[in-house]
Formats: sequence, C-alpha cells, structure tokens
Amino acid sequence: MSESEIDASRFPEAAAYVAKLPQGLASHRHCEVKGSVVREIAASIDASVASTLPEPLRALVTQPPPVSAWVSEVPVNALILVQHELLKQRTGDPSAMIDRAFDSTRALLSTPLYKILFLVMSPERLLSGIDKRWGALRRGTYVEALEHTAKLARIRVHFPQNHYNQTLLAIRAASVRAALVCAGGRDARVDVEPSSAETIDYVCHWQ
Repeated sequence: MSESEIDASRFPEAAAYVAKLPQGLASHRHCEVKGSVVREIAASIDASVASTLPEPLRALVTQPPPVSAWVSEVPVNALILVQHELLKQRTGDPSAMIDRAFDSTRALLSTPLYKILFLVMSPERLLSGIDKRWGALRRGTYVEALEHTAKLARIRVHFPQNHYNQTLLAIRAASVRAALVCAGGRDARVDVEPSSAETIDYVCHWQ
C-alpha cells in the first residue's frame, strides 16, 4: 500500500469509494464543503488513526481548516467513511454513524454561525430556501425542491457521478432530518429514493 492509498484491509468502504473516482482523492475539485463541517469530523479521529491515512485526510485531522474555509469535499467524504467504519468496528452498529451525523448536524446548525439560516420558524420556510441553505455549507453540488406541501417535500441533490456512495447519501439524509428538527419539524423522517447516477431524491416528512 502506498502512502497515497487508504488501507483497504482496515477501511474497505473508504478505499472502495476512492477507487471508483476518476482521479482518486483529487477528483471533483469543484465540489467543496465548509471548514466548520470538517472540524467536527476531524475531532473524532484519533492521532494514531490519522497517522495511517493518506496525506489529504491526515492534514484534515492534524491541521483542521478554519470554519469559514472552503475545502475539497472528496477527501472529507473519505474521512467520513473512515469515521463510519471506526464507529462500526467500535460499536458493532452499522447505523452508529447515522445517529452521530444527526446529532452533530443538529449541534452545528444551532451555532451562531448558522442559526439565522437554519433555525427558522417552520420546515416549510426551511425548504423554501433549501438551495441557499445547502449552499451555505457546500458548493459544486446543488439541491432543488421538486415538491412542497405543508407536511411533505421532495428535494433532489445533484452531484458528479460516484461523488457520494450509499453510506454518504444516508448520512446526508440524517443531516437533512436534523435540519427539519431544528426548524421545528416533529417526527421528522427523510426517505432516500435514487433517481439517477448523478442525483438522489430525499422525501421529507414531518408533523
């Protein structure tokens, strides 16, 4: 294994994710995420684990970016999958990362930096400006609202092929559910419905 590769014996899903990308960890450079998202993920990775990771991932842990910086998303996605596999190994629960993503997103959106955008009066208001709110944390990927009623919405996320795998899409769904809860949605649920190789539909329900 070279220093630029993820250890497939320890982190098979993360390694498989990177292997499917056209330029490995250097793929889709136009897709970026805010440093505030990265810092929460990086804080959960031990230094002993970080030392075994490829440089782009190791740097995110040892030198976390400023909260306002834009960071290439592919290495962040790979680090999320490493975090997912560590949690699964530690707890024996394949869904542990989903629960963590929900809790961490809810905490992030409650901070002064994002509260004004996400702690709005209702899920309806949240989803009416979902493109702006998505763009506060990500760029290069985008979201559109396809359907919107008082208790249901369908949103579609657009991204380059293989930019997200199924685990990452499920984690994004947990983040969308957290945003609905922050906006006052009770019994919020988000169903994942694949629509193409470069899009995913999230069907959001709440009371």
